[in-house]
Amino acid sequence: MHRSRTRRFAASSVLGAALAAALPVAPAGADLAAQDAGAAAGIVLPARRPAGDHRAGPPELPDRAADVRPLTLEVRIVRSPRDGRERAAHQVISRTADRVHLRFEDGDEWLFARNPVDPRRVSGLRIEHARRTIVEHEESDLRNRLGVRGWADVLLLGLDVESLAGLEPTGRTRTIRGIRFVERLSQRADASVRHVWWAPEQALPHSFVVSDPAGTSRVKVERLRAGVDSALLRAPSLRFPSYRVVDLAEYLEGR
Repeated sequence: MHRSRTRRFAASSVLGAALAAALPVAPAGADLAAQDAGAAAGIVLPARRPAGDHRAGPPELPDRAADVRPLTLEVRIVRSPRDGRERAAHQVISRTADRVHLRFEDGDEWLFARNPVDPRRVSGLRIEHARRTIVEHEESDLRNRLGVRGWADVLLLGLDVESLAGLEPTGRTRTIRGIRFVERLSQRADASVRHVWWAPEQALPHSFVVSDPAGTSRVKVERLRAGVDSALLRAPSLRFPSYRVVDLAEYLEGR
């Protein structure tokens, strides 16, 4: 099982596409400065390889990933550590086939973009309004600092795409806003992901539960609607032309 540890539960900053409290998970070995820089990246919930582990490339994309329809999602994450109190976070996610925008409740944002050459890969921009700063994250930054291995991790809201292969359909289905979800379960007691409601045509989980040595995370799409605000998917430097743009290394030096 891949190792992971909770980065921290930030009170006002992950997939905080609109979090009053973010629930990021850090790769093992991430330093304190990295935790501060990535405090809003709670999109990553499954256990991840340690930082610097490059044995595998970005995960392959699920079927239909290139054809998903634009959706706006309101997501709730509940983290239940084995040694602490339960904590909840909310996110608003604007999701298309090549862009995913996240907004925190305090107003800060992420914009993730699929690589046009290799669609398995991803880059990201974090917008910190209080500092009037846009922080560029290359693929290696996302992998090493936040545990985001590729576009699949972002598109699937943090669900590990490889885990789907070990889940069997139960025959139960539900339809939400015209999207058909099927229930999938694992019979393995040691599986990190054991239960998912999954929409194969949209490569979208409606809810799933992730377990790791530190505890359990429950993710659920509480509301979804067709379409996105296209303005949110524009380059942040165009939306906020007065903001400075820095790469992650420069940002960390300033911290």
